[in-house]
Amino acid sequence: MGSAAGFGKGLVRRGLFGLPALFLTAMLAAYAAPEAQKLVLTGSSTIAPLAAELGQRFEALRPGVEVDVQSGGSSRGIHDAREGLADLGMVSRALTAEEADLHAYTIALDGVALITHRSNPVAALNRAQIIAIYTDRINRWSEIGGPDRPITAVNKAEGRSDPGAVSRAFPAAQFRGQTGCRED
Repeated sequence: MGSAAGFGKGLVRRGLFGLPALFLTAMLAAYAAPEAQKLVLTGSSTIAPLAAELGQRFEALRPGVEVDVQSGGSSRGIHDAREGLADLGMVSRALTAEEADLHAYTIALDGVALITHRSNPVAALNRAQIIAIYTDRINRWSEIGGPDRPITAVNKAEGRSDPGAVSRAFPAAQFRGQTGCRED
């Protein structure tokens, strides 16, 4: 099925300015003063692998500096950056109005895809059909050209970044669905 939208993933820090996606290592350098022994990044588990890889490269360039990357969700990244528990917070969603004291910089884009099992003959859905499925106006595949079987809409838990991304892609929908996938 071919509906995908990009959503930003980034880093936050109180008072932080400027970060193009390819210069995360330069940002790490800015926060690694000569006396610094450890840089702590906490937050989004979807950013953590990129941050860990870049952290290893940074450690190779700066012997004696350890980059500690800890996941735990975007909310943790926000909290830890705000409270000074982390040098950088990793966030895979837009900042809210309540988080205006922080500065966010996009380092990557995230794709959102709606998928079906390979045995499902429905090859594509339009925007209206997707909204109808997630708002419970369409609940059987036969209503959109598939077999007479129920549609099971799966969504991430409320408060996670991915449902927010899907909601931004389809703002008219109040999404239903089973929750419980991996964290943001």
